[in-house]
Amino acid sequence: MINSIVTHTNSYAQEKIFSGTHRSYAQPDGSWKDMTADELKRFIACLTYFGLVHVRGDVSKNWSTKTLYHGLWARSILSRTRFFAILGMLHVVDPATETPGDKLRKVESFVSYFKTRCSELYQPKQHVAIDERMVKSRHRSGIRQYIKDKPTKWGIKLWVLADSSNGYTIDFNIYIGRAAGRDISEYGLGYDVVMCLMEPYFNQGYHLYVDNFYTSVPLMKHLFEKGVPATGTILETRRSFPANLKNSKESAKGKERGSMRWERDPPCLVLQWVDN
Repeated sequence: MINSIVTHTNSYAQEKIFSGTHRSYAQPDGSWKDMTADELKRFIACLTYFGLVHVRGDVSKNWSTKTLYHGLWARSILSRTRFFAILGMLHVVDPATETPGDKLRKVESFVSYFKTRCSELYQPKQHVAIDERMVKSRHRSGIRQYIKDKPTKWGIKLWVLADSSNGYTIDFNIYIGRAAGRDISEYGLGYDVVMCLMEPYFNQGYHLYVDNFYTSVPLMKHLFEKGVPATGTILETRRSFPANLKNSKESAKGKERGSMRWERDPPCLVLQWVDN
């Protein structure tokens, strides 16, 4: 992957500098100095370092020679000029293969490779879960989301399949907005997310846990048919929710904590209990 990014970056930089649109990143003679794998690793090290050591103001202050900034490591990793040249030309996919209109075209093959490695390098245990995850970011793009109820409110939203015992990310998909929902099935977005992420793990003995965004009676039945027992919280307003179990707040009045009622819709069991 490192070598692939080096190749794509050099190809993109030579094209842009030759065309004259990005002359500021060129060498004094007007050429582009090819990036090496070692330089890319140093560039990644700088990004990691900036994430750990926060310098107030412009990022270029990390290379300042003033006494106040002594002790910073950026200069020993990569020169400031070279860092910004690589930042300006960095390309993780082949520019010739980008699909116009695809919001993930700049990272699609990279993300695909990364996801493949996540699943290849680890065999999940029996209990797995699917949930949303926000990757903190205030970058400018069409895939940035704002969710007011999340601890991380601004960022990239992922649909994540994880191992319940340790949180390891087995697989994920990036949510790119409503425009991607044109082909949502009759069962809804939550259903489609679960079935897509769980497909490679059907009929293998896994037990899935989800929250009320995903849970529906059709989802539970269809997962069971695929050999995946599942557990999840569910909203009373869901279609196919048992009519006898609606108005739960009224039925809970006067009952002790821990009181239960249930209904079966084989192979599903819908269970309510008085909590708080």
